[in-house]
Amino acid sequence: MSYGMVTVIVHAKDEEEAFKKGKNALIEIAEERDHDSYITFDCEKERLEEWEVDPAYFDLPPVLLASSSRGMELIERGWQYMAGIFMDALKEVKLAVEFLTPEEIMEEVVPKYLPEEIHVSLFCIRDRFLEVGGEGKVYLKELYFETRPITSRKSLNSALTPREGLRTYVIPALV
Repeated sequence: MSYGMVTVIVHAKDEEEAFKKGKNALIEIAEERDHDSYITFDCEKERLEEWEVDPAYFDLPPVLLASSSRGMELIERGWQYMAGIFMDALKEVKLAVEFLTPEEIMEEVVPKYLPEEIHVSLFCIRDRFLEVGGEGKVYLKELYFETRPITSRKSLNSALTPREGLRTYVIPALV
């Protein structure tokens, strides 16, 4: 089974409310990715094995405080992954722009002369690099604030900004 690790950041009064908010967000995230399911880390070890999850994640709690060392680690891991893919996509886009006219980009026409090694979805030029790839999609949306993808350091900082009377939690999941 093919899955991707996502980290959902929510603000809630307690872990129970955070988990409920996270699961509601995951339903939307899974639908957006055309998946019919997701898995959180409150399930049995056998279910994780079915999903072929790396055993290093077996002890991951279903809800963590964002300020905990493990919570910060998940957030940073998601951010670094997203930033790395973004930079790779940016390199591909720059290369593609050298070969394409503005008209071809706007019309989403892939000319026959485009070199074979450039596999760029022209959508990524117009849609802020949120999807890349000719055959399929590579999502840069590994970090979420509720259902909204975190696509910049500014949006990450905003998601982590404390809200009055609430704590900031992290819900890791596989989608």
